[in-house]
Amino acid sequence: MRCPRALKNWRPRLPCTGMGLAAIVALGLGLRLWGLDWPHGLHPDEWAADIIASFAQGHWYYPHPVIWHQVFYLVAGFTYIPVQMLLGKLMVLLGPAYVQVPVISYLFWGRLWVALLGAANVWALYALVRALGLSRAAGLTAALLLAVNPLLVVHSHYLTVDAPLALSVTLALWAGVRLYQDPKWWRYLVAGLAFGLTLTTKANGGVILFAFVTAHLITVWERRPPWGRWLLAQPAVFVLGGVLGMITGYPGFLLAKDNPLFKYAEQVHNFTRPHFAEHISFWNSPLGDRLVWSAHTIGDAIGWELVVLFALGLALAIWRRYRAVWVVAAYPLFYYFPYLFLSHRLAERDLTSIVPPMICLAMLPLAWAVGRMPRWGKPALWAVAALALMIVPLGRSMAGAYLFWQEETRVSATRWAGADLPPSAHLYQGSYGTPKVPLATEFYHSQDPAKYQGEDNFVLVSSTDADRYFFQWDKIPRNSMGRLLDNFGKWQLIKEFDLGYHTAQDKLPGRFKYPVFVDPYLRFYAARPNLPQTQSLGLERPPSFAPAPYAVVYTNHRAYSGDGATALVNGPARAVRVLRPPRELLAVQVELVNLGKKAVDIKLVQGLHRRRLRLEPGQSESFIRQPQNWPLTVDRVYPFTLWVESPGRVFMRLTSDPLLLGLRCLDLKRWELAGRLLAQAQAARPTALLPRALGAAALLEQGRVQPAAPLLAGQSQALERLAALVLGSAPPDKRLVNLAAWAGLYPDLLANSLIRRYVPSEYEQGPERETKQEYPSFDFQAWAAKGSQGHRELLRLKEPLPSWPLRVRLSLSRRNVSYAPDQPLAVLTAVAQGPTGKDLTVRKELSPGDMGEGTRRRTLELELPAAASNQRWSFELRSLAGSTVHLDGVEAQVEVRPQLARLARWAFWAQGELMRRQGRPAPAAAMLAWVERLDPDFGPGLISQVQALEASGQPEAAERRLAKALADLPQGGELRAWAGAELKKLEAKGASAPSNLR
Repeated sequence: MRCPRALKNWRPRLPCTGMGLAAIVALGLGLRLWGLDWPHGLHPDEWAADIIASFAQGHWYYPHPVIWHQVFYLVAGFTYIPVQMLLGKLMVLLGPAYVQVPVISYLFWGRLWVALLGAANVWALYALVRALGLSRAAGLTAALLLAVNPLLVVHSHYLTVDAPLALSVTLALWAGVRLYQDPKWWRYLVAGLAFGLTLTTKANGGVILFAFVTAHLITVWERRPPWGRWLLAQPAVFVLGGVLGMITGYPGFLLAKDNPLFKYAEQVHNFTRPHFAEHISFWNSPLGDRLVWSAHTIGDAIGWELVVLFALGLALAIWRRYRAVWVVAAYPLFYYFPYLFLSHRLAERDLTSIVPPMICLAMLPLAWAVGRMPRWGKPALWAVAALALMIVPLGRSMAGAYLFWQEETRVSATRWAGADLPPSAHLYQGSYGTPKVPLATEFYHSQDPAKYQGEDNFVLVSSTDADRYFFQWDKIPRNSMGRLLDNFGKWQLIKEFDLGYHTAQDKLPGRFKYPVFVDPYLRFYAARPNLPQTQSLGLERPPSFAPAPYAVVYTNHRAYSGDGATALVNGPARAVRVLRPPRELLAVQVELVNLGKKAVDIKLVQGLHRRRLRLEPGQSESFIRQPQNWPLTVDRVYPFTLWVESPGRVFMRLTSDPLLLGLRCLDLKRWELAGRLLAQAQAARPTALLPRALGAAALLEQGRVQPAAPLLAGQSQALERLAALVLGSAPPDKRLVNLAAWAGLYPDLLANSLIRRYVPSEYEQGPERETKQEYPSFDFQAWAAKGSQGHRELLRLKEPLPSWPLRVRLSLSRRNVSYAPDQPLAVLTAVAQGPTGKDLTVRKELSPGDMGEGTRRRTLELELPAAASNQRWSFELRSLAGSTVHLDGVEAQVEVRPQLARLARWAFWAQGELMRRQGRPAPAAAMLAWVERLDPDFGPGLISQVQALEASGQPEAAERRLAKALADLPQGGELRAWAGAELKKLEAKGASAPSNLR
């Protein structure tokens, strides 16, 4: 039966149909290419890059017992070598003869083919809709919905066959529809080829056979050919095409040694059974639990609006006897997924192949409605329908593609674990843990929970581990690991990577945003006593640079997230850093430093904002601005792109912590912004002293005494603890322990966050050989000086440590030492070098006593002064004649007291200024004396202290304070002018009344 009149009576000529289809295909391709080069080794099935490598090396068969669907891998494999050779020729033509030709990885090449085939599916669906007799407008609408479908966009980023299967199903259905419309013998051959290629793309694609059977039976019913043709000849031609298609898609049918048909039948069973059936069976899970999981899966992956339109289109096709659509509707996976929906938790990978035919049937009710509209209203209805159906999937697809452009959570977790967990830590993790971190035990989930206890033990748990394998429905533990996780409330959660989701419920499988392999949340627990965290200390971490071109900074857990992001760019190049905080960012501080020896041109892109700068050698630029969320479809995402457009080396740091930013806004006298930032910091830690005290300081600077008073009520004991930390005389190690005990943090983790270790590899060399070693954050060089018996080793840091005093431990070992007792063994030199030359040098001679008697290894300490923000340290060990001393490693520990003192002076000033304004000048003067001890040149502290001393009847003390300040304050400036005028006033009037500067 031909297309009903209501479906085809509006077929206007669209002169721009080709251009529109090309634009839609380009849109689909762009979404699929965005973030295609996401980190490798994270999806469990992307090991299939080995198949592409095997085919690229000339093999026609990859003997693997599981992956039998190889047609896609064949195409990708046999196109790899020609493209790689073409790339090499192109690079030679465009660049110098010595240019290095980049090598395309097999994994990326496979992903690229998946994306290209996914975009080709957009065109194929348009052809299928047109073959059904629908209009060009319907075809363009269907193509648009497929281009922005979030399920296919996400799966086009994987080197798997799920997205190519959707294309093979679309082409097979097109072949079936054309077979029904014109049942010539060669169409049976094409249909058989399509069936064979679909079957060897993925095992569950074999059910496309029912669509071909439906097309054949309808043809026989309508045309009634001779029985010999329809019963024997036509099926024989189809079978011949199917055999040829299967051999093309899987040469193993001819080349495999064992019987491939039985193994293939086994794979069909494995790939068509319900997912998670072995973990969550029908009888072990309530109906509501299954429906919630499946409903959220379908809603995120396909969209319930498309499901409703599909159901209406199916009913319309049956009612109007639109038999060409019956061929499409006969695809059995349409009716397989309701079984999954009801009986088991639905897996999104089972749904990719049904999306194109669902969109086809969804066009029927739209075409039927348009056919009953007045002629003038038909274009508007198609346009409105297309936009309405496209806008939500487009947002989901952009959000999904954006996740791939960012850095995967497990990559960030790996770097964090390497930088923050103590060296003695034991990390237990599951199959979805951090990459390149060995499993603690092979069968970790079967261990007794008591084996995880211990001071040095840490456990990494992901959403997949916690919810899919260890728990039954309603969070009932199913094994020992589940019972362990059930007891995690007694453990300390020290770090969380969750892409900033709002609620814990959104992180559960079935509710998380796609995809599971790119976006699981990860949690680190420590098996130690739970110490409550009461303070926000705002300590900056030393920068740690990774070789990756981009990174995501997770600031969603208050205790162990970095306060900022760093990037070191060797131009011309770019670096992208993406902040994903747990709440909206009010401001971000951007710091840029030119570490090179030439001027550089840079561009900073943040959302829609652009800023161009030119930095001279050693010049730094710092500014605070409100960031723009981008893209708009993803909440709380703030990307920063640094383009270094000329040769040079530029360092960038982003600071987003509201406490640190509030402190800097106080220093810049931006009182209103400081108040809002510190209110946000206080909301995160309501009982902490420092957010409350600094927030009170911002209010007092604005003259708002009444709202500032409650913030400092009952904080006297906390202020005394803070004074002991910043004014006490405890040694650095003891000070760090006291700091951790007061803040409720693990001392070793806090220490690790403020320590950087640089350990070169072992080497052996003769007197004439030179050793060079390269690392992401430092490089090491060792050589024997010419003309002497000395030996030198040089360790250069590539990263600028914070510009605070450092305590450096150097691990040294001596070998073959012969020396005179009164002569030094070696000279140790630490140099802080900037782009303009050497500025700071600390030198120490090593005596035999420093190396100890009878020991081969020794740890020495150096106290290094504060360096500039654009300087980097290097350490040189020069052995003198007759001795050989090796530099085995350097450990730089940041002195925390200078940064803590910056916070403490505002806290003490706020308490003292509040007392003064409340009419208690004597205790105010005593409190402000703490500010003087921390920073005598602190302007607000000086003014308030002088006024408190005058008000309490201590004019002589006020005069001494002013005289001391004038001796230290730099020439010029408002504060020096005020101090001089105030001192003259006191000298002239004796003990006159205090002036009112404010």
